Amino acid sequence: PSAANSFRNQTYFCGAESQAGLAVLSAHAVILQNPEDVQRIFPGQQIVVPGSSLAIPILQYDCCAGSACFISPHNDFFSSERITLLEQYVDLLTIAFEIQEFYPLVDINLAMLPLRSQQQPLLSTLQQRIIDRMLHPVVGGHPFSRLQAEQQVIKEIEEELIQFALTVDQHSGALA
Repeated sequence: PSAANSFRNQTYFCGAESQAGLAVLSAHAVILQNPEDVQRIFPGQQIVVPGSSLAIPILQYDCCAGSACFISPHNDFFSSERITLLEQYVDLLTIAFEIQEFYPLVDINLAMLPLRSQQQPLLSTLQQRIIDRMLHPVVGGHPFSRLQAEQQVIKEIEEELIQFALTVDQHSGALA
């Protein structure tokens, strides 16, 4: 299987250490045209896909809903024309979000998160945790909707990953 195929349908969290996180924090597109760019901008990070990648923040005024990431197995794939087209696509994508899904840039504080391989044990339980949450009624006897359960479980896993990253940093002697 190709490298691109190996990442289909895999959930993982991106933080301040990631290309997507950097795009959000800087409110600008982050382009990595080849593996050398990855090592220059993110020294010591795992290379996810050989080739090119582009992360564009999903912005509305001075608020952000996340970032859209595009990957090509080819080096130097993202020409200025392609970047412009993808930026226009992401501008159009903003209508898919509700206004409350955009957060003021000044309020966004991304944490460093563990490597994907370190996230996998927690994320392998994601769907079961969501189902379990839906099966246990909240106070008042009403069950959680799929969306409510998913939002709560994702927030819990995010906190667990942040704590894991802090623990790993403290054990390795790095400043947390």
